[in-house]
Amino acid sequence: PTGEMFLPVVVGQAFLHRTADGQLVRTLTAPVDAPAGIRYAAWHPDGRRIALAWMTSLGLWDVETGRQLAAFDGHEAMMVSLAFTDSGEWLASTSWDHTTRLWHTDTHSEALRLPDSGNGLRLSVGGSRLAFNSWDGARVHLYEFALPSAAQRFTVPQPTRYAERFTAQAAFSPGGELIAAVDKEGVYLFQPPNPTPLA
Repeated sequence: PTGEMFLPVVVGQAFLHRTADGQLVRTLTAPVDAPAGIRYAAWHPDGRRIALAWMTSLGLWDVETGRQLAAFDGHEAMMVSLAFTDSGEWLASTSWDHTTRLWHTDTHSEALRLPDSGNGLRLSVGGSRLAFNSWDGARVHLYEFALPSAAQRFTVPQPTRYAERFTAQAAFSPGGELIAAVDKEGVYLFQPPNPTPLA
């Protein structure tokens, strides 16, 4: 984003170069369990992080140290495009699994899944519109959405009477101030932003 560095992806590796003289600064590689290596990259707007995609996973790397900071898992087929919102809070990805997903960058959690995907993923300024080309190149898909101001995960307590956890559903109270999560052992009430059950 600052124009100080550029990053080509070649033969499964990402190479960070200085723009001023073309000098190689760092080589980034996918985890060892990704034999095909890195396929796509997207700079975070802060210029200090890069999202890299390999097969069905993507990760976030620190440019300065070359260390992987996080992994985002969920796609079931190879990813074909990545894009950050201009704030960097959200990362979008498209895949051959025919889904487009929106990830919360800091929590690494999936916030939205669209049942369609394609090539040439783009996000508008402000991040409220997302577009991509259909696989056959005949159409452009345009989505408009309201980005939440926060993303949060609530976890029901470990079961005491059953061997495994099973959350059947979740629902908001009429005013939206409470969230109810129902599992085999009962109903748990949460009051955001507190992640532990209120009752």
